[in-house]
Amino acid sequence: MELRAEDQTISELYSAHADSLGAYLRNKEQNSGLVEDIVQDSFLKYYLQLQNGKTIQYPKSWLFKVADNLLIDHYRKLKRVELPLQIEGEVTIDDNKHGPEDCLLGIIAHLPYKYKKAVFLVDVKGVKQVDAAKQLNLALPTFKSHIQRGRKLVMQGYVDCCDYEISDEGKLVGEHQAKENCKVCHD
Repeated sequence: MELRAEDQTISELYSAHADSLGAYLRNKEQNSGLVEDIVQDSFLKYYLQLQNGKTIQYPKSWLFKVADNLLIDHYRKLKRVELPLQIEGEVTIDDNKHGPEDCLLGIIAHLPYKYKKAVFLVDVKGVKQVDAAKQLNLALPTFKSHIQRGRKLVMQGYVDCCDYEISDEGKLVGEHQAKENCKVCHD
């Protein structure tokens, strides 16, 4: 069986760069099966580009960039976590009462995503930090850092939303605003 010109180019390109591409990815990811899959997918994408009539001026750079993007996409898929805001049981809402707990979910919703996930799972859902870190596929120290920073942002959210102040001891002090004066709940 004779190879077509573009097939021979891909074969030569694979021989020349597959090992270095794999080594590059192994510096970022220890799962050798995943690394092999990404190397193969990168060359497959290259082949499909050629089949569609595209010309790739710098194939090695292109392959490394595609491999990087595939690895990032893989990590993003792993980190997607549903954050259901379900209230279980019977709930009665008293529009005359408005307290700090009424602002909490709104403040959490405005946090950057990585802090929102951490604070929601631990402080709202009551998931243990170790379990939440595993669920989000994060190292425990990293997850604890997200919790700590997220909680600081929640405190700042109360300052911004409800005109609380942070005392010298690092606690929120002040009176909670009426609902019509609350920047989160009034929206």
